[in-house]
Amino acid sequence: DGRGDFDPASVCERHEFSRVGWESVGAVVAGLGPNGAAPYKSLREILRGEQQRWDARCAAVDLAGKWSRDYSQCTGLAGALEARGLSPEKARAEAAAPYVQRFERIGGGTTWRVTTFRGEGPEIRRVLEYAECWDEKYPAGAVILGCRPEAIMIRRRTTFLAEPDAAPKAISHCTSSSTFGGVHVEESRRYRKGHQMILRRTLWPRGNSPRVVSTEVFLRIKDG
Repeated sequence: DGRGDFDPASVCERHEFSRVGWESVGAVVAGLGPNGAAPYKSLREILRGEQQRWDARCAAVDLAGKWSRDYSQCTGLAGALEARGLSPEKARAEAAAPYVQRFERIGGGTTWRVTTFRGEGPEIRRVLEYAECWDEKYPAGAVILGCRPEAIMIRRRTTFLAEPDAAPKAISHCTSSSTFGGVHVEESRRYRKGHQMILRRTLWPRGNSPRVVSTEVFLRIKDG
């Protein structure tokens, strides 16, 4: 999940090592001696074919089009915005506000360009390309960050994960975000479910506060 992406120790049952981290199999092989590397070399060969098949499945995920959030089908959205720092009144208003995005595939691969509009009109609010890993600066007042008075830098990572709720392809486009300074970690999963696009956000606030989950339902609309 999102926490595990940024803090591998959070998914370890026991802390047997002084430091843990994620590494590719290739990097592990490069760091081991001839004897220790042998099983990882075998694993690398096994995974090579699996990786190719997985990449092909991810490239087939279709999020293309212009999508509008259907507030009547969303769950937990106002509560999730409250958990980010909005007042109850502001959270309800933002949850019910129009939210329209256009998804465009870049270069026939798995990178998506997402255009967010202001309300339901043609004015563009933001254009973002979801790369594998990048840092993004959010301006002061960003709703998703609780309308904080200062700009906030976010470290973001995009990947594809298996998603049992998705149909017909059980795969989600997943972006994990972590604020510098550890304010929170969030995971956003987007996937198709029939004619709908689902956005499920999971927020892990700082400290021992329970996670907060919201589900947003988008319907494809005419682009123009």
